[in-house]
Amino acid sequence: MKRSFTNDILSVFNSNITGIIIGFISGIFLSRILGPDGRGIYATILVIPGIFASIALLGSQQSTIFHIGRKTYKDSEILSALSIIFLYTSVFAMVISSIAYLFIDNIDITFLYIITAIITIPARLLVIYSSGFFIGKQKFSYSNTLRWLPELLNLFFIALLVWWLKQSITGALFSFLLSNLISGIYGIFSLLKFSPIKFKVNKEIIRSIIKLGIVYAFALFIMQLNYRIDILIIGFFKGKSEVGLYSLGVAFATQLWQIPTAVALVIRTRVANSKNPEVMKFAVARLVRISLIVCTVLSVLLYFIAPLIIPLIYGKEFTDSSPMMQAILPGILMFVIFHIINGSILGIGRPDLIIKIFIPALLVNILLNFIWIPEFGGIGAAWATNVSYSFGTLATIIVFSKKMNISLREIFRFRKSDFRIRSKVVNPDKN
Repeated sequence: MKRSFTNDILSVFNSNITGIIIGFISGIFLSRILGPDGRGIYATILVIPGIFASIALLGSQQSTIFHIGRKTYKDSEILSALSIIFLYTSVFAMVISSIAYLFIDNIDITFLYIITAIITIPARLLVIYSSGFFIGKQKFSYSNTLRWLPELLNLFFIALLVWWLKQSITGALFSFLLSNLISGIYGIFSLLKFSPIKFKVNKEIIRSIIKLGIVYAFALFIMQLNYRIDILIIGFFKGKSEVGLYSLGVAFATQLWQIPTAVALVIRTRVANSKNPEVMKFAVARLVRISLIVCTVLSVLLYFIAPLIIPLIYGKEFTDSSPMMQAILPGILMFVIFHIINGSILGIGRPDLIIKIFIPALLVNILLNFIWIPEFGGIGAAWATNVSYSFGTLATIIVFSKKMNISLREIFRFRKSDFRIRSKVVNPDKN
């Protein structure tokens, strides 16, 4: 029996919240034990493999969702192609990351740290590739598990290696590695329930997945740079302590994205599986309005309670994370709109539109970071992010309006029916 749109959103949202809560506890452990300096080093180490892992994906997760939704090939053929792509991209990302580390002049980053961080790449890719297949099949129970399972395992290993065995940053990196590796193995065994995995080279399928995927990958790469470039620039100008404070503040603020992320994931899958994706535009507009109200209320609450909660939970050393978190909230809130509309754009197979929007947004972000970070530190990075995110979101709204032939007034005009979630969002194809 096909699940409703609302039920799918709620299941994804619940798994995201579960993952957040567990990750939140893990963050407390790491912040309390490592302090701002240690957390800054930890965040800096994982930036490079994070960026190049997103490149190595070649957009295969999004491309897989699109191909499964369009039923272009059999599941067994897609899995076989993904297996080959996974092997080659893992090696590519590990090699490129190794080269990138040569340009990081930081005595705090040891050879052991680098090796451990590099090995996390295939483990992370395994989780993402598996999750993409399940999302495309609309088997959200499996993809949801792959959302919270790495967080739970990470918490367990942090408690074991960082807290009990006192392995500090080394233990934190090994925790991250083991949690993703075990989760990836779970993903493989779950995939076997749908089809045997054969390493059979089918150039047509591989080419089809990669051809569309590369565009997705470049779009994701631009987005990842937009998310993370400020951390590298802060580290260059202000050092590890400021990175630790800023990364915590940003991580705290971006929890607001859990609602639109859940919504966007289901929208992307439904649009990819729809014979007439344009009819989803009214459901997307409703979800933008609903999510914007909810996240606005939550952001106001977060603004006032964060200065009390952050020092209480993470320690007084992280008190300065609060103003950074408050400063970045406007951009985070604007990006709520982007996340939902982006799900629709990716669902119709047009990641090129995101690229055209966010290359200018990225350049603006980098320029403003270099202007504001030297003087204002993490606060300046937050201001730059606000400008970049707002620019990108406004451009995305305009593109969505023109592409889907829906007016800006129609997107943002609130109705009483917006709040009858079940009657209006369960069957999004009906206006």
